[in-house]
Amino acid sequence: MAGEPESGSSAATAASPGAALRALASFFAGRPLADEAEAAALARGTAALPVLGALAGFIAARVGGWVGASTTAEIGAVVTVLLLTGSSGGRFLRELGGLAGRASSSPGLARFVPALVFAAEGVAILELPASLRIVAVVLAGLLGRWAFVVQAYGSLVAEGHPRAAALVRGLEFREFGLASVSAMALALVVANALGLLALMLVAALAIGFRIAVHHGQGGVSQDTLGAGAAVAELAPLAFLAGLAHLLGAS
Repeated sequence: MAGEPESGSSAATAASPGAALRALASFFAGRPLADEAEAAALARGTAALPVLGALAGFIAARVGGWVGASTTAEIGAVVTVLLLTGSSGGRFLRELGGLAGRASSSPGLARFVPALVFAAEGVAILELPASLRIVAVVLAGLLGRWAFVVQAYGSLVAEGHPRAAALVRGLEFREFGLASVSAMALALVVANALGLLALMLVAALAIGFRIAVHHGQGGVSQDTLGAGAAVAELAPLAFLAGLAHLLGAS
């Protein structure tokens, strides 16, 4: 449980930079955590998640924009979302589906909810003015992964999830602080005040989701961390698309 800081803290301290890099590579490939040692190594690497997420968002936006210019805007939007989703190995949408299916006992909902979020991201990208498209996708990659850290830091862990417990115990203030400072700095650089507004929106969503999960199952688990990140990834896209629509941006 998250209330046992000694073992988790020592595991995180013992994790080498190489182990943290390997755990990050596995995380971005979408592979499940192999064991508690890999979970503790990932905890040490979480400080880099916002920066890596911003880079993934930038690549997705640029490639999707190039494809859209060569084909159609719709195809470009689909490619952008596919690349953004693929930068986590499909982990976030998969875990969102798993949580939806488990909460509702409905296999159909487990497939429908991730498909709905995927489609909503594509529609939001299509609705964004060209001047905001790269900014929004970078913020989505950046803040979706930062939300993962926000949910995990200091949380309780649901019974029966030892790998999630190792991750949460190993994620210390150092990693949380570095991830949060880099997320705020990047959001400011990428989008100025809009970036800070998007960050505050994602922070509220992540904390609210975390509170709901604690109430519903007594603490976080691997699938709830990914599910919250999926929702947080959608939020900047929907926020900026809605704001642009309200202001009549072109």
